[in-house]
Amino acid sequence: MASASDLKKGSCFLHRGNVVKVNKKELVAYGTHSHSKLKFFVEDLFNKKQDTVTLAHQDNVETVDIIKKTGQVISKNPLQIMDIVSYETLDAEADEELINSLNEGDEVIFVSYRGKVSILEKK
Repeated sequence: MASASDLKKGSCFLHRGNVVKVNKKELVAYGTHSHSKLKFFVEDLFNKKQDTVTLAHQDNVETVDIIKKTGQVISKNPLQIMDIVSYETLDAEADEELINSLNEGDEVIFVSYRGKVSILEKK
């Protein structure tokens, strides 16, 4: 757990059960007493949806350590990759544009969290 004021660009935390990555952080003032809050522009790590989250400085969030790994595309339909280190075969997700540019045998960078695997980019 970390306070909202400890988060910075590139930090990952859980929001509504999804892992989100901070793209931008702003300080905003709300209310009659001008209490400041933090506004985070976030992107869901797995489905790439953009969102904003407003938190008080002292609000606690569950931070997540995301480790990028290297894999190799085994199959495009369904999308499967093999972790180069552990040789484990994983079912993966990626946006449509990235899937169209992939071929079997290509190396990719991916992240996994609680059974979800998302391809970030082609190597």
